[in-house]
Amino acid sequence: MEETDKIVKRVVNPNQAFMNISRIPKDTKEKIIKLAEDEFCNDYGMTLKFLYDFYETRGMFEYLLKEIENLKQQRQPEEKKITLLDGRVLGEKDE
Repeated sequence: MEETDKIVKRVVNPNQAFMNISRIPKDTKEKIIKLAEDEFCNDYGMTLKFLYDFYETRGMFEYLLKEIENLKQQRQPEEKKITLLDGRVLGEKDE
């Protein structure tokens, strides 16, 4: 029994973080593995962090775009009027 405990302690280090993700589509899993291999030297933790940071950044961009749209809707368009020497005003609407 002591031998089994030693093996378990070697395999499962309590000081090391562990995460198990299941129910992921096969093509998505392959893409994540490829990303981890190419960009992060097979470091799945850093790959997950990168993907999460990207997700947060995307959310911030969507928020900023909504705020810009709100500001555009609040802004009133300026009427440009040009007064000619003969007194006529260009840019006014005829009633």
